[in-house]
Amino acid sequence: MNNKINTLEQEEDTVKNILKELDITINNNYFRAEKGVRPALHKLFSYSMIYLGYIMKFYYLTFTNDQLILFEAPDSRDTVKENITRIKYEDIEKFTVEKKFIKYCIQFKYDSKQYYFYIDADGAYSFTGLNTSDTNFHSLKERYFMGLLNK
Repeated sequence: MNNKINTLEQEEDTVKNILKELDITINNNYFRAEKGVRPALHKLFSYSMIYLGYIMKFYYLTFTNDQLILFEAPDSRDTVKENITRIKYEDIEKFTVEKKFIKYCIQFKYDSKQYYFYIDADGAYSFTGLNTSDTNFHSLKERYFMGLLNK
């Protein structure tokens, strides 16, 4: 049986199963974003084959009542995610969300490391309109990312 994920719908189903296994309530509180580098470098390298093939990876960001959960987008339906990062909101510094070069840049500092994630939540690169991640991103934005933007 081929368990390889071929569509975003299959990936999203797998993500929902992962979140359920982690006992996380799903309430428009997750989205898929590309993990990247600083905004200036991201714009410079975002079309480079090396960047696209080796550096850029897609992650899911899930916002619960008290923590941010990060994990790499699964590549198969039976992927067991052992590399899940749970970050308590109180440990996050300088959480910001800004629109940069068509995409939104979500950046924050945790454990002396700077994180950058990018999402085209307005469908600028989409032929099909907004997807679940885009809708969830805007829902989280309205909720100030579970209070992180108010810190």
